[in-house]
Amino acid sequence: MAEERPAPVRRLRGLAVAIFLACLLSVAAPLPSGAGQEPQKVVFNDPLEPLNRLVFAINEALDTVILRPAAVIYGAVVPGAVRRGVRNVVRHLSLPFTFVNEVAQGEWKRSGDTAQRFFINTMVGFAGLYDVAEKQGFPHRSTDFGSTLAAWGVGDGPYLVLPIAGPSNVRDAAGLLVQGVADPVDVGFRRADLDHMPLVRAGAATLDFRYRNLETLDDFKANSLDYYAFIRTLYRQRRAFEIDSGTEKYLLGGKDKSGDDYAYPPPRPDFSRDRPGR
Repeated sequence: MAEERPAPVRRLRGLAVAIFLACLLSVAAPLPSGAGQEPQKVVFNDPLEPLNRLVFAINEALDTVILRPAAVIYGAVVPGAVRRGVRNVVRHLSLPFTFVNEVAQGEWKRSGDTAQRFFINTMVGFAGLYDVAEKQGFPHRSTDFGSTLAAWGVGDGPYLVLPIAGPSNVRDAAGLLVQGVADPVDVGFRRADLDHMPLVRAGAATLDFRYRNLETLDDFKANSLDYYAFIRTLYRQRRAFEIDSGTEKYLLGGKDKSGDDYAYPPPRPDFSRDRPGR
């Protein structure tokens, strides 16, 4: 029994550090600007820009060499029905943590809808492979611990570009850390000695995300004078919309190439567009 204690202890220690960091954000995060302050400082709030640009460049190189080619192959080789199944399963696995965050945010009706959606798609939709709940009036919605911290009054803090994960901020980075430790699905995988499954899950979500944004991100790169600044502004506007509107759909009423509403973590912008005939 003594040999099994270190791993849970490390996870609990990581969770404690994450929560402590989140609490510090309420003090360290900048307050809303007053009338006499320059709004540009609040809009961009990027004191780590040189480091962020370096990480952004590394992410772009990895995307060019690995992720984008993989997404192209994924779209060309994998049938549409299989891609939809992968997306449905990824969304389904996000629901337990979504439920926890909705309860923490005091969103009682939404948490009840999320619980019903999870139950229906687990029982009738073959563990989420088919989205039966959508037709029953329970559309997919997502939220995250960064949104929960925002609901508790924690400011977003400086802009950050995370390795691989991409655009974020201090508050949402703390949220990702908590999610990595406390997501019920990943905790279940680890307890079942399936330590590789969280990585498989994250990889499937990232590949699906990149495939659905192939053309849009290509357009952004081709038409942006400063791609880094463009993504920074777009991310912050989108994140503010997600939190302030009370809904986590990335484009309210929007549809992706498969006809599904945008919505599921990771908390980063989803730029997919509806492409007729695709």
